[in-house]
Amino acid sequence: MNIQRILKIFLLIVISQSLYALKNPKTEFEVAVRHFNSDRVAICEKILTKRKLTEWGEYSSAVLLLKIKCAYAQKDIEKTRKTIQEFFSIFPDSRYTKDVLQTSGDLFIDKGFYSKALEYYLKARKSLTHEPKLKLDNRILKTISIGIPIQDIGAIRLLETDPMNLDILNIASAITYLILNEKIQAEYCINQIDPLNLFESYFDIYEDILKSVSSAKSSLNKIAVILPLTGEYEAKGNRFMRGLQTGFFTHSQLDYSLLIFDNESSIYGTIKSVKEISSFFPVSAIVGPLSPQFSVGGVSTSFTDNNYHFLPYSIPETITDITTNTFQMEPDLQLKGKLSAKYMTEVLGLDSIAVVAPSTPEGRQCVDAFLEELDRREITPVLVEWYSPGSRDLKRPLSSLREIAWKLVPEDNEFEEFLGMNIDSLNALFSIDTDDFFEEEEEESLLKTKRDSSKVQLATIEGLYIPLSHEDLSFIGTQLPMYNLKTQIVGHDGWLDLETMNKENIGPHFQNLILLTSSQFNPLNYSDIEQFNRGDTEYVDGYDTALFLTDFLSTDDRISNKILETHSHLYFFPKNKRTNQALYILSYRNNQFNSLGHFLSDSLISYIPQTP
Repeated sequence: MNIQRILKIFLLIVISQSLYALKNPKTEFEVAVRHFNSDRVAICEKILTKRKLTEWGEYSSAVLLLKIKCAYAQKDIEKTRKTIQEFFSIFPDSRYTKDVLQTSGDLFIDKGFYSKALEYYLKARKSLTHEPKLKLDNRILKTISIGIPIQDIGAIRLLETDPMNLDILNIASAITYLILNEKIQAEYCINQIDPLNLFESYFDIYEDILKSVSSAKSSLNKIAVILPLTGEYEAKGNRFMRGLQTGFFTHSQLDYSLLIFDNESSIYGTIKSVKEISSFFPVSAIVGPLSPQFSVGGVSTSFTDNNYHFLPYSIPETITDITTNTFQMEPDLQLKGKLSAKYMTEVLGLDSIAVVAPSTPEGRQCVDAFLEELDRREITPVLVEWYSPGSRDLKRPLSSLREIAWKLVPEDNEFEEFLGMNIDSLNALFSIDTDDFFEEEEEESLLKTKRDSSKVQLATIEGLYIPLSHEDLSFIGTQLPMYNLKTQIVGHDGWLDLETMNKENIGPHFQNLILLTSSQFNPLNYSDIEQFNRGDTEYVDGYDTALFLTDFLSTDDRISNKILETHSHLYFFPKNKRTNQALYILSYRNNQFNSLGHFLSDSLISYIPQTP
């Protein structure tokens, strides 16, 4: 009896300690942190709201910081702002102040207040004593690379006493002066810095500035840029602008001045911007706008007839024919469709080819060119199916695809052995009259269901062309594998989204995917890698546009028949062509995109066979 009593008491103690541990603020906070670190932000936030802030005891300031991070991770800007204000009012001297200051800077970046973001980043940097500063310095470098207004830098400088932060402000001033083509002022600012005291993160930018202020350059080039800096497409426009400015600053050997105009994400704003540009005549080049519908407004304005005009992205209409000075830097959709058919037939040797495409103007342009090339080669696709991107339901087109794949299976003994049974002789094993139980049509439907088992992988469709858009990838990537088709998929830039492709329920099903794309999909150290992996490549696109224009404006032979490779793009304009005729060939394998070669017009260059 004594032993039983002792065991009961022991169990009671263990249970009470476990219950206490579960209610212990330290334990609950650690559980919340683990959820946050595993990207389960909503669960983390739910745990943090179970207690009032005062009930967290010594963990109160850490809990409030985690609430700030949760709100910011969920893109709740207003909640983030209010929680930051609450933190500073309650814990003005907390050891987490530096983290909150950094998040405040990130918040200002998202809202487009770059000067304010720099101010808070510098405050956070000053709060760091022995902690690593690399990540924060990268944020600062990206912020100052766009050209912070001189008056804003001066206002920050008035209250700044930290020597390193003052050096950063001198670097920021020099960058802005160089963008404004005021080399003397830039040289004065950069000479205020002692390189022996400079932090290592800033060596490269310091070197670039020293070279820029000391180099002999050619005459001033005015480059007008039309971008959506406000309105529906402002995020894309601002990413492109930051990339463009960084590209010019870090690589340009030109004396240049960027004239930036906001088209407010509208056709009216685009036409207004072009008219404003005319007051700066002459300009060396016009870049933009980004969206196809606004490009028409820009190109059709008569002022552009006498100026080189570069459109960064593909447009549905052939508006490059409107003027002789308009160039499209991204290969058009017709070229992508045509070369996809050429690659699938000539290089991959595919004969049984199907098409599944979005019923959008862009999708139809790709498919029309693709089918035209197949027809020229006397190849008839086994199926052409369209889907509506808005519905996000691919059951009808993919069921048709599966049905065609079955119809292409030869009805012979070899297949019957593969399937594991002889369908025609199956009914002879039974003496039951099925008419007693089913109508004839129901019996045929049942047999068909048995025959088309989803466990049977079908390889009768050798190639599948899917020119999807970026928005379609998430639902196509999850639905297509359910139909168990072994086929070579070929597509374009819409597939360039590593964040989606690398998901466990998508990536393994698309190994050896082939893409004919406008870029190599290489991120930059200056850019946000997470945004890039989601397919938001405007920063790199702007950066490469700057490298292209630097070369274009520095040479006499200009564009015709010249091949130029930048960080992530390849440019080729044959004689009498005003649309880029270069396409990369990429393969998706092992969670990354690898280059297999490229096309220059119809010519395949440096093809690398795919590793099985």
